[in-house]
Amino acid sequence: MFVLQGGIASLISLGIFLSAPLAVKLLYGPQYGPTADVLRWMAFVPLMSSLSDLFGVQMMLPLGMNSAFNRVLIASAALNFGLLAVLAKLFGEQGAAATALAVETSVAAAMALTLRLEGVQLLKRPVAT
Repeated sequence: MFVLQGGIASLISLGIFLSAPLAVKLLYGPQYGPTADVLRWMAFVPLMSSLSDLFGVQMMLPLGMNSAFNRVLIASAALNFGLLAVLAKLFGEQGAAATALAVETSVAAAMALTLRLEGVQLLKRPVAT
C-alpha cells in the first residue's frame, strides 16, 4: 500500500506542482497568475495527506493506537492555529498555503515516528516462504 498509494499521490502532487501556472492561466485567466504560487505551495498536500492516511487510519487505528492518533491530530490543530496566525500575517495567502503543507507534513511525520517508536516497521518486506 505504501508504494501504490504513495506513488499515485506523488504523481498527483508532482502534476499539480508542474502544471500550476498553466492550469491557473487556462482556468481563471492571466489576471490570476499569482495564485499559481499558492497552488504550488499546496501541491504536495495530497502526498502528505496520503501518507497521514496510510500511517494513521490504515496502521495506527487498526493497531489500537487511538490515543496516540488523537494526540497527533490535536497537536496538529494547535500547530495550525499558531503557524497560520504568524505566516498568514507575514506572507498572506502564500503563508496560509505554506501552513497547510507544514501541518500536513508534521502530521505524517509524527504518525510515522509514533509507529516507529512503538516498534512497527514501516517498510518491512514480507519474508518469502
